[in-house]
Amino acid sequence: MTCIRCKDIVARLGGDEFAIILPNIEDYKDAEIVAERVIESLSRPFRFDEETCFLGVSIGISLYPTDTEDYEKLLQFADKAMYSVKKSGKNNYRFYKCLKCKYETDRSQ
Repeated sequence: MTCIRCKDIVARLGGDEFAIILPNIEDYKDAEIVAERVIESLSRPFRFDEETCFLGVSIGISLYPTDTEDYEKLLQFADKAMYSVKKSGKNNYRFYKCLKCKYETDRSQ
């Protein structure tokens, strides 16, 4: 299964963190499709050195320009969303926009 398009960019940020840049997506659903494909692909067991291995995947998503037009903040927002996923388990994704809405709702109550 192909997770990303030819024009998408995958970069290792450090350790076990990667960024996937999806240029020219139409809306959030395009990012959602990629996230679901990545999770499906990476959560399959694989063999390494005669052992069966499993990966847990946590994906945070921020959208340009919806969340911000600043590329550093875009990464920070995706990072916050990713850590929110890690706290609630793995093999999932979350949009920064959803975190922001929850925070604003919690503060108003």
